[in-house]
Amino acid sequence: MSVQGEYVKRMTDALMQMHPDWDKDEVERRIASKVKEKITSPSIFMDNNVTHAKEDINVLKLCHWIDKKKPVVSGNATFYVQPDVLRSPTSDMLLTQKRDRKVIKKQMFQYRPDSFEYQQGDLSQGNLKVLMNAEYGGSGAKTAAFYTKYSPAATTLMAQSIITTMAAFFEGYIGDNQKFYHINECMDWMQTVCRKKEPVAKWVSVPSRKETRTRIKKHFIAYDVRDNSVIDGFIDGCSDDELVYLFYANNNHEFIRRHKKVSDLISTILSTLPILEASETMVPDAFKDRFEDVDQYNRWVAKEIFLDPYTIPDCIKKEMNQLSEIMKHYCYVEYLTPSSIVKLNNHKRNTVLLVDTDSNMLHADLFVKFVLDELFEGNTFGRSRMYADMICVNILAAILDPCVKHTLDYYGRCHNMNEEARAELTMKNEFLFRTFFLMKKKRYGASIVLREGNIMIPFKEEIKGIDFIKASVSKNIAKRFTKIFCDYILFAEQMDPHGMVRALKEFQKEIDQSVRNGETIYLKPFSFKTEEAYTKRLDEKTGQYISFGWSRPEFRGAVVWNELYPEQRIYNLDRVKLIKLIVNKPEDLDIIRESHKEIYEQILTKVFHSSNSNIVKNGLKVISIPSTMQTIPEWILPLIDYRTTVSDSMSSFNSVLNALHVVLPSVKTASGKANVISSLIAI
Repeated sequence: MSVQGEYVKRMTDALMQMHPDWDKDEVERRIASKVKEKITSPSIFMDNNVTHAKEDINVLKLCHWIDKKKPVVSGNATFYVQPDVLRSPTSDMLLTQKRDRKVIKKQMFQYRPDSFEYQQGDLSQGNLKVLMNAEYGGSGAKTAAFYTKYSPAATTLMAQSIITTMAAFFEGYIGDNQKFYHINECMDWMQTVCRKKEPVAKWVSVPSRKETRTRIKKHFIAYDVRDNSVIDGFIDGCSDDELVYLFYANNNHEFIRRHKKVSDLISTILSTLPILEASETMVPDAFKDRFEDVDQYNRWVAKEIFLDPYTIPDCIKKEMNQLSEIMKHYCYVEYLTPSSIVKLNNHKRNTVLLVDTDSNMLHADLFVKFVLDELFEGNTFGRSRMYADMICVNILAAILDPCVKHTLDYYGRCHNMNEEARAELTMKNEFLFRTFFLMKKKRYGASIVLREGNIMIPFKEEIKGIDFIKASVSKNIAKRFTKIFCDYILFAEQMDPHGMVRALKEFQKEIDQSVRNGETIYLKPFSFKTEEAYTKRLDEKTGQYISFGWSRPEFRGAVVWNELYPEQRIYNLDRVKLIKLIVNKPEDLDIIRESHKEIYEQILTKVFHSSNSNIVKNGLKVISIPSTMQTIPEWILPLIDYRTTVSDSMSSFNSVLNALHVVLPSVKTASGKANVISSLIAI
């Protein structure tokens, strides 16, 4: 059927539902006439970068061509021939690498997360992932042997389209957060829901037309009362079965709440599973005759108590499968949200916390708290709350799994993918985070409890993009900040910002004392580059071009060091540690005039009276020392701006404090201003 024909049919069906006494043939004739009168078909340009054929056509002809030729349609309207016509060797290569990665990960999970074997396997599978992703990136380089003109953009936008489509699905299905931007979207969705023809079981409660109308209208971004007649008319024309499907679509909690048959299934699942817990150190005495080591025991526990969402224990398999089938039948809608990429960024989400390149991070608390705190009023069925939470998350995952598979398959069918290609569109429950601390996109911290159904004992942190793990932070600082972050946020039963600030205050004192003792372990590291490595800029005051390097404190500090210590010279790309000083003029050196007379004279000669105007201009406000030095030269200690140096070392944690709205007091220093950890904070 043509695009126009499909539109006419759907509009006719909608109007006949609202006005069953009208003449259907006359309605269809009038709609067809109006479509013919109003339809436009903009011109588009098609370019085949393989055959180099080019053609100007219009949108309607393009739709007809797609319907006839059945090409694979990508996210940016790049079209590919079907694999049975021409198979891509690149896709075969990537599929092989994907299988190899899966084997590595399976072997990796045979070991403890803190073992060498696990870490080595994790590194290997991660490297293979990078290699696979590199193919897409490299294909955009004209110098590459496998260069393709349109595929890089097609890959990017296809990925965005798929992942945002799934995000919209999760928002709708888990969070009951399906949003309509206008009446046309609502009508399209309601018609899609009402296409279900499967009979409704007698035990299912039929909602009233009033509550169905109320439910539909609350999902509009901004409801227009002028649409009342359309929505009311459509719902008035619904059968009881259609009312059931409309009301319970994405309405999981209400469906469970109204049907004891469904809540009993959940209760049976939670009460039937054995009460076991993983062990961190040793196999419990009761199981020592069955298991050789604690890792083997923990893997068994994970399978037995349903910590792996894809391995349903035999004792609950019947009930879990029944629950999944019921929920999919009454609450799932085969629907793809239009313009998902745009919409995802423009309405408030309650389920999808983060959308990354190939993943959605979901807020499972909506379901977990509904089950444990509302449905069963705090009953954890004889186990600790943490394990009850994890099992509930996997019940949700098992409910979601067939719906996710169906949605991805439907997406593939809509894009003309063959069965083999559609099978590669998968999503898995990769991580369960006990705590998820989101700052910005690609900047977060999380405590990993489960990874692909394998329990992490001890719990493992996942920290991405936060400042204190970057290469510009000393390893000792990063290690301590990671511990503080884990102790008071990621692994804490309840986040404790006050305790965290107290720990930071103690660490601040430790850094201060360390620097005063001449230690370098907490100094901020930098990479030194020669002046030639920097671009040049015009100095408006002198009219001369100067290197950007002179704007960098680590560069200025290294230049001064090389003047004073030519025998210990810092070379290009050497690592250095930066120290800020209180020396703004020669008189500030008086404190070392007697105790370190030789170096005092050198500084006057080689810095303040240097023939290099840039050295004179910048003076001795900073100095960089080689990273190999274990102690700070003694003469430097009296000249250090301790507050600023310590503040700089602590600064990489500021982004975490800012995310918690912890405001630090600012104090004046010789180098300007510094933030300090003190008792005077606001949260």
